[in-house]
Amino acid sequence: MKRTFSIFLFIAFWLSCCPVSNAQNLRFGVKAGAGVANLDYEPESSADTFDFDFYRGLFYNKKSSFRPTFLVGGTLEYDLSKDFFLSSGVQVTGKFAHVEADDPRWSTNDFRLRAFYMQIPMNVHYRAGKFFLGAGGYAGIGVGGKWKNTNVYEDPDGDITKNSSDKIKFGNDEFESNLKRFDAGIRAEMGFGFKRIRLSLAYDHGLANNVSKFKDGKQVISVSKLRHQAVTVTAAYYWLAK
Repeated sequence: MKRTFSIFLFIAFWLSCCPVSNAQNLRFGVKAGAGVANLDYEPESSADTFDFDFYRGLFYNKKSSFRPTFLVGGTLEYDLSKDFFLSSGVQVTGKFAHVEADDPRWSTNDFRLRAFYMQIPMNVHYRAGKFFLGAGGYAGIGVGGKWKNTNVYEDPDGDITKNSSDKIKFGNDEFESNLKRFDAGIRAEMGFGFKRIRLSLAYDHGLANNVSKFKDGKQVISVSKLRHQAVTVTAAYYWLAK
């Protein structure tokens, strides 16, 4: 884990320092915002094919719903030309999901996941007056989070409720991991820019499959796909703005 953080911070430092040779075109700032996030889950195997006593990943067979999220961190811009500029930074964001799913053992199954990622976006923008439009991608690593599961079984003698929760375990261990640590995807952004302020709307769509594989020997039992999605509205303030 320490090695992953070191590599990630080195990349962030390199991105921040590489344009300094032409500092008049470089702007640093802070960025924050809110929006909604989701885990786009595509189940490809039935819930009753799992050994629930050991499996710790996702096994639900319904689509998840969007949940409120946030984004905060540092940002930078670098002018490539009069009409085009590059944007990047290092930001912390929440990638949340809520699933009310079918489970053969329970009448109600409510699953909530809150994962926190540190990520680096990289976009190329076209500027027309105060309006800008851009596209690119992002890469990130999971740094923490928590999941919570509530099961309710309807019984004539009274409902039985079972609550369970734990910290998210990142990795690809077949018995312990919940999500893979690395995430990457494509990004689109549009907004308005003033001398020091940027207001923007962005959409992130993950391309990496974040489901940790559950293996029985060499047989992959779970072949489901899970990709992060997020829509955020942000405001940024820049120093060294012309």
